[in-house]
Amino acid sequence: TIGRLRGSATPASAASDLRRVLGSARDEMPDLVGSYVIGAADLRESQYGSRRHGLLMMMAVVAALALIAAANLANLTLADLASRLGDLALRSALGGSTRAIVTSEIVPCAVLSMTGAAVGLWLAAMAAPWVLALDPAPTSAGTTVTIDWRVAFAGVAAAAAVMTAAVAIPTWRIARRDQFAF
Repeated sequence: TIGRLRGSATPASAASDLRRVLGSARDEMPDLVGSYVIGAADLRESQYGSRRHGLLMMMAVVAALALIAAANLANLTLADLASRLGDLALRSALGGSTRAIVTSEIVPCAVLSMTGAAVGLWLAAMAAPWVLALDPAPTSAGTTVTIDWRVAFAGVAAAAAVMTAAVAIPTWRIARRDQFAF
């Protein structure tokens, strides 16, 4: 059974209260209670236990890989924009506004980032049963593991933010008309 402690209660005080209640129940109904043992533990500790540090390390590694991927994506985008500097200069010289030039660069990159995020979420959903099969302890306790929509939304938002920043800022700087000497 899972319960929530009051703000001032600790797991140790809850365990002593539970032992007191079990003792009085054992005195009143010894045949029913028998030799049961009762206690209280932190839910996070009971779920993850000694695996918590490994999970935190894995989360740090995933965050580092995401940062490396974002830096690589920004670098590739900058290289692409640098190779098309003449095209951007021509569009600017022909009267294209900075906003129109930036928008024309952002739209395909936004489609690419949203497609990548959708494929990543699909792969995560498909790989979840295989990953859970490596350690069946969480599912044997009666819990179900699903992709949380808040985490998925945060991932999609992060992908959109990185792609927008990697495209919009350099494109805006390049597309300004005063950047080109004709």
